[in-house]
Amino acid sequence: MGMLTSLLHRSRGRFIVLVLLATATSAFAQGSRTLTLTEAEQQFLTRNLSMIAARYDVAIARAAVVTAGLMPNPELAIEYNVFNPTTGQWFPLALNGTPIASQQSVSLQQLIELAGKRGKRVDVASLDERTAEENVLDLARTLMSTLRATALDLYHVDAKLATYSDGIRDLDRTVTALNSIQDKGVLPSQEIVRIRSLLFAFQQERAALSMQRTEMEYGLRLLLRDSTNDTLHIRLEQPDPDTTVITGLDASQLLQRTDTNRPDVRIARTLVEREAANLSYQRSLAIPDVRVGLLYDKWASAWQDYVGLTMSVTLPIFDRNQGNIEAAQAGIDRNRSTLELATSAAKRDVTMALNKLRTASEMYTATIPLARAGLPKAMTAVLDAYNRQALDITQFTDMYSSYKNSMIQMIDVRNAWFQSASELNAAVGSDVINIK
Repeated sequence: MGMLTSLLHRSRGRFIVLVLLATATSAFAQGSRTLTLTEAEQQFLTRNLSMIAARYDVAIARAAVVTAGLMPNPELAIEYNVFNPTTGQWFPLALNGTPIASQQSVSLQQLIELAGKRGKRVDVASLDERTAEENVLDLARTLMSTLRATALDLYHVDAKLATYSDGIRDLDRTVTALNSIQDKGVLPSQEIVRIRSLLFAFQQERAALSMQRTEMEYGLRLLLRDSTNDTLHIRLEQPDPDTTVITGLDASQLLQRTDTNRPDVRIARTLVEREAANLSYQRSLAIPDVRVGLLYDKWASAWQDYVGLTMSVTLPIFDRNQGNIEAAQAGIDRNRSTLELATSAAKRDVTMALNKLRTASEMYTATIPLARAGLPKAMTAVLDAYNRQALDITQFTDMYSSYKNSMIQMIDVRNAWFQSASELNAAVGSDVINIK
């Protein structure tokens, strides 16, 4: 008994230190701020750094489309006689004040791309732009799912903390009342130690939850790019799960919607199209381009002031772009496999999320009788019964802990339903269940 009392006193001292630290920290806080789930999502879309960086990738890809559509620049070449070995003059323009003839030539050339290379290059760049846009949507889907999961966890952790705080407040009052009775010597010391042990257990569990909440809030701040000192809270506009929504969900329709709604599936499909366009472009590169130009030669070998038409072409004897063509064909086969994998993974995600939602709906439906029974009132009634000595210490601690555990489990079940609904939305790629 002495060891237990000593342990309780040491633990109580640690708890007082924690309370003082928490009080000191809260002195620097600027208050609290409550966001609805919709407000948190809007702030995420406008402020998240990963989303901002991904949008720049779209701008880069869009600029690449412009570059791909540009024609090659013409080339201008000028030749002028620098030294005349006959007269020994540099830059001969005149001899003894008399203008003299010097060698001069000018050529202007333009590369003409054949086989539709420019258009095919634009096609590849346009598909790269579409892929960048889909990457933004896929990143938003992934991070939005993380945001909703974190926000929902934070909301339900706050509900748990409220339950523990109510229990700690009631137990603390009971301990205070029992201390006055114990001073009169009419209460066994074992009984108040049992109450203090229950109070300490509640305090420890609440402290662990508070640590979890700190980590959740940090993750939420990171997603929202929130640098304020306010304590963030989440408020659900519809806090009660609608378990009837599961009856209106058609599994086959949800599976079909993944083909058009899931950005990762669209990305995989776009990559197949992109590699097909790249194959067409690589094949066009096997056809040589023509370089056409005009030439003016002051003192040509044929006659003076020669003007000629030039034309050159590379002979595709050795290099016909065979390697890149083969690589593009292999890329098509690879991306088709990736598309099949993405499609099957999306359907698997929908099936798994739908099963989890069914289970969560059944579990939440089973908790409705407990909710209607009014567990908070039941906990208060148990405490009143103990104060009236209608319950002994064993009955009181067992019933009070059982009711508390039931309330925590009910919160977990409700959170599980919301998390399952959010996972189904992410798996389908659109909000089939409205969570706000």
